[in-house]
Amino acid sequence: MITYTTIMGLAAGVALILLPMLAYQLYKNRIQTFDVWALTFGGLGMILTISGGHMSLFWPLQSPEKFKNFMFGEMTCAFGVLLILAAVYLWKRGNSVLAKGDQALDHLFTVAQPVSVFVFALGLALTAITIGAIQFEVFATAPSQEPILGTWPKSLVNLSLCALYALPAIGCLVTLPAVWVRSQKLMMVACSTWFVTGIGWLLVAVVVYYTHIAMDFNFRVK
Repeated sequence: MITYTTIMGLAAGVALILLPMLAYQLYKNRIQTFDVWALTFGGLGMILTISGGHMSLFWPLQSPEKFKNFMFGEMTCAFGVLLILAAVYLWKRGNSVLAKGDQALDHLFTVAQPVSVFVFALGLALTAITIGAIQFEVFATAPSQEPILGTWPKSLVNLSLCALYALPAIGCLVTLPAVWVRSQKLMMVACSTWFVTGIGWLLVAVVVYYTHIAMDFNFRVK
């Protein structure tokens, strides 16, 4: 049984929480060095790229959860690559960015313009996933042997997990205009959706560590 979606959810959740935190620290001019941020993003990015890449290429999850190989695997792999790129940039160019003082934020808006197009594309993909997941209740596939996800009302479980795709979709779609017009208000909207989503994925991942243990035990005793 493949269960490493737990560490993927954990890493994605933490990264989604840290990105808005970094943006807030930049806005308040409280950043002294980018090194620790680069190391953290690099580590989280490696976890997501490796695990998401493996899931995307080899489809380890079988029916009835086959669809999660691309819904979860491809999105986390893409997120991981973006985190690694951000880590490399902050590690190599962080000091020169800080040297710009009050112009640092404006400079980062310029740097982020090309990648914001890909972020927008990810937002479209997340939107499509959300619509499909709501229509076909694809997240309501946990067996009855798994507590919470498999025993709670399926519509509640499905809509809750759909929200964790819909919120970052909004953030990704808003990022493109936010970056190109240098709108701090729009960027705040994006960061807010990512922060809430990060908390959601973190909590889900923690809960699933328990539910997977319980599910494995319940299958074995039967």
